[in-house]
Amino acid sequence: WRGAFNLGVHSANVKSATSIIDFPQGGLLHFSQMQDEAMSMLSGKHKSVSVAMLGLYQTPGADAGRIGVWGDSSCVDNKEDDMSCWWVVEAMLEFTQQKQPQIAPLVKTTALTTAYSERAHGAPPKEDPQFQLGLYSRAEGVRKECRDKQTQTDIYSTLGFGASAYAHV
Repeated sequence: WRGAFNLGVHSANVKSATSIIDFPQGGLLHFSQMQDEAMSMLSGKHKSVSVAMLGLYQTPGADAGRIGVWGDSSCVDNKEDDMSCWWVVEAMLEFTQQKQPQIAPLVKTTALTTAYSERAHGAPPKEDPQFQLGLYSRAEGVRKECRDKQTQTDIYSTLGFGASAYAHV
């Protein structure tokens, strides 16, 4: 996904992202209108869709904690000069650390009364066995590491901030 991520008076330029496909009941989800980057690259067609890009969740119980999930995979990539996304990272850290976080009221209108699943709208996309991530990814040092035999997906690694990050694709 690619596009402008807006929340309240703030915005961020999202260059490469994934959407949240499952999120627990009681969580807060924020949806943004994004361009389908994969469709654009593979077919040349442009499609804009509202997708879940930010999720905030407080776990229940005596040992409760908070979790923040954001779909932008290029925000903290050291090769990008655009710092417009750092406010989201800071807001998520604030959400996980403070009793009265400033970000939660901004997404409060989308509190989940039931668990969210994008899968309810159809099956998740299948991997094309001929697809080569390294040809399309803007991340540095993308390389196929291995293939997960159980899920039949390729596992790639990339360098970001000098450390390897692994992702199923």
